[in-house]
Amino acid sequence: MTKFKKTLCVCLAALLSLGMVPMSVSAAGEDAPAFNESEIVFTFANLSDPHIGFGSNDEILRKTFATIKEYAPNGIDAVLFNGDQTQDGTKEQAQKFVSIVKEAFDVTKVPVIVTHGNHDVYWSGCMTRAEFVDAYGSDMYLFDKDMTSIYKGNRHVEINGYHFVSVDIETYMPNYNTLSADTETWLKNTLDRIVAQDPDSYVFVSCHSPAKDTVYGSMSDDVKDIGNWGASAELDSILKNYPQVILFSGHTHYGINLETNINQSQYTQINSGSSSDIDFDMITPENRRSFSQGMIVDVDKDNNIRITRIDLAKDMVIKEPWYIDAYQADGSSLTRYSKETRLKNNRAPQFPAGIEVIEVSGTELRIDFKSASDDDMVFYYEIEVLNESGAKIASKTVVTPFYNDPQLTNMPKSYSTTFTGQFEYPYTVKVRAYDCYYQYTEVTQKMVDMTEENAIIAARFDAKIEELAAKELTAADLELVTTMRNEINKLNYKIKNMMSKLGDFEALEKEYYNAYYITDCAGEFAPTKDGTFSIAPMTSKGWVEDSANIGVKLNWKDATKNYFLGFNSKFNLDGLHLGFTNLNITSENKVLGIMFSNEQKDKWLSGENLLLTVDFASGTVATASGVSVGRSDYLVYGNTGAIPFDLKFGMNDSGDLAMTVISPLGTDVLTVPASALTGMANFTDPSACYVSLSPWATKSTMSIEVTAVHTEEKTVEPEMPTEPDNSGKPLEEMNLFELIIELFKSIFEAIGKFFSGLFGG
Repeated sequence: MTKFKKTLCVCLAALLSLGMVPMSVSAAGEDAPAFNESEIVFTFANLSDPHIGFGSNDEILRKTFATIKEYAPNGIDAVLFNGDQTQDGTKEQAQKFVSIVKEAFDVTKVPVIVTHGNHDVYWSGCMTRAEFVDAYGSDMYLFDKDMTSIYKGNRHVEINGYHFVSVDIETYMPNYNTLSADTETWLKNTLDRIVAQDPDSYVFVSCHSPAKDTVYGSMSDDVKDIGNWGASAELDSILKNYPQVILFSGHTHYGINLETNINQSQYTQINSGSSSDIDFDMITPENRRSFSQGMIVDVDKDNNIRITRIDLAKDMVIKEPWYIDAYQADGSSLTRYSKETRLKNNRAPQFPAGIEVIEVSGTELRIDFKSASDDDMVFYYEIEVLNESGAKIASKTVVTPFYNDPQLTNMPKSYSTTFTGQFEYPYTVKVRAYDCYYQYTEVTQKMVDMTEENAIIAARFDAKIEELAAKELTAADLELVTTMRNEINKLNYKIKNMMSKLGDFEALEKEYYNAYYITDCAGEFAPTKDGTFSIAPMTSKGWVEDSANIGVKLNWKDATKNYFLGFNSKFNLDGLHLGFTNLNITSENKVLGIMFSNEQKDKWLSGENLLLTVDFASGTVATASGVSVGRSDYLVYGNTGAIPFDLKFGMNDSGDLAMTVISPLGTDVLTVPASALTGMANFTDPSACYVSLSPWATKSTMSIEVTAVHTEEKTVEPEMPTEPDNSGKPLEEMNLFELIIELFKSIFEAIGKFFSGLFGG
């Protein structure tokens, strides 16, 4: 993304917050901020927890600096780190950190203020505070006002009249993080001097630990109980006496997508996330180390502040900026993000409809529901199954993928979850939608014994199937067939078990679709057996054959992950269209892998290709690294069977890959986030990729017919032989190139015969 485009993103985010571009009202319901975009006088970057020395975090930090600069069109005047610059607190890691810093900034002109974290100075084997001063080098301390305090881990830095205070934590475990007595005294004295000198300006304080019971991750009652080791009660007891303070902290690695990462009480507190990964108390994303977050803090001429959150891995602004109005002694500048203001103006999530409870079998429930709406976002859902007395017999928490969607533009439209167990009537299913302030709305569905009613429904459906089977169906009767299927899909397993004609309908359905509803482009783009390849170790477990209908049939018997069957031509992933029909699965495992790679025999290991897994048991799609793409009812095996379905792929402007599921029953769009498409060493050219499929679990027995594989235009055509041998081939079977070759051969043969006769040869 160009610098202009990134500047535009920041400006657009500002306009959204000011109400100049339509958007949902923020959860806080605060008044429009006074920030003056045209008169920014000071800008600093705020980052935390780069953990140099772990994995490839040095390269991540380089990319962090390169990206974050583009969101500061006026330049960066300072950089503030909230701790854990190193992984193990060694001299080598500290010097590596400084060398990366100096690649990006001239520290004699752009001060880089570092705060110590537990990984820097607390664990056994770490350097002392004084040794860190030597390891970082004297030029990292050119702007410090108190050169004696730096050897104890505390710093006071002044830049262009703006004061930064860095506070050292003495101990981290097992209790709340504590300050030493010397640090407490130093912090009070330093803040007293600054406030006495300039009582109406903000003071930027950095500490690795957040203050207790302020921002997300510091609460003593949070789910993971992280507040008991991740926050400092002593820090809060001091800072609450200085309303000019804005505290920046790290340590928890909790993502800054949640609005509770900023809080105002007697002062302002901000959690800055991590530039090297992401975490939450409710969930740890499987691909957590592919995330990187940071902030740009702008100050205007009147001392109003704008904080822009940035998803550095996706190169996107996160939601709307935070705004802190110029300091007011009456406390009015501390109300925008106070708990009282937010709860007063907050609206709990709202469900657009009820929930659907589907009894898949005697021991399995599936609960489907549409996503709830919210004035900010839904944080998570709690799903519970309660017995007749109201006791919980099963429960599950589903966290929404908000952290994968910085602007919340591609959030799932629905959710589905399953429970296994014994569920005796009557029982109740309850779903609660929570926002990040833990306000919620719930919907319930009571399930009772419906045996008599089920028998009546089963008989009615049998009669409808008999009526449909008696018709002479034509291509124009698609709606009749799909309506029946949609109605059957909504039935519980008990009704289906009572039906005597369900098998007849499934046979009718298969015959109908094979006759009338193979994808339109199959005639032109149907693959052939000769156009496939196989890397299945045993052909008895994985093989290709020509379909009895059109295209090819891929087969697996007791196969596993390494039984890949694919197509010889290379295709552009952007615009790729795959047509399928007659899915048949007889094994318990119902997961199919779809792999895109730049080599036919490319390994399936993560990072070497793009692999999507489709679990036909639930209709869910995910990447090999576990990133959820979403689910579609049109991919649920019990809902599909012989029903044809198409998968179409296309890239959007954000680099996400849209996967459109098209079925006679309807259409769904699932999104593979751009972050899941990066970092794949051996999949470097999505415009020229092979497509292959394989089971993605052990002992899988399944088959599927592929009716079409194509893009608008194949990016790489098969090489033509230099001298094709077409002897004996009928002209009507030759392509244009072959006909031209034959024409020239005939001309040269005629010329040869002419001269041979002329000269008596």
